[in-house]
Amino acid sequence: MYIKKQNRWGKGGGVEKRLFNLYWKLVKAGYVEFNKKKQTYVAADVGVPQGGIVSPLLSNLMLHELDVYMEKRKLEREASSHGHVSFIQNSPYKQLTYTISKCVKAKSRADLRKEERAEIRTRLYTALQHRKLYRAKLPNPNVTRIDYVRYADD
Repeated sequence: MYIKKQNRWGKGGGVEKRLFNLYWKLVKAGYVEFNKKKQTYVAADVGVPQGGIVSPLLSNLMLHELDVYMEKRKLEREASSHGHVSFIQNSPYKQLTYTISKCVKAKSRADLRKEERAEIRTRLYTALQHRKLYRAKLPNPNVTRIDYVRYADD
């Protein structure tokens, strides 16, 4: 990334001028290399050193345009979905949830025999185990979603 040294934001200076002055100081700073008996200064030829404190700031400056582009594409995709929801209910999961609720209600009845309670408990346990195999909601095939996450590191 190359930024001209003069203030790109017009006259007035202010925060931008101070930021660019700080930027140029950090870029030109270089680093010190420690050998066995002596220290040598190494001038920065290109960019900032790895691990520099300005790296995240510069990455965000460079990648801002990508963020704007991806947000625009995401909004276009959402607009083209014509009101469809991103996820739909999974019918086996829904049926098993209904079975579980019926078993819980039946188990609470007072007039059940011991064998009936054991059978309901078994059905409840089986339905709970099977429901773990399914997802509650599935992605809608009619909608294309864009999930965009960006982070920067050295």
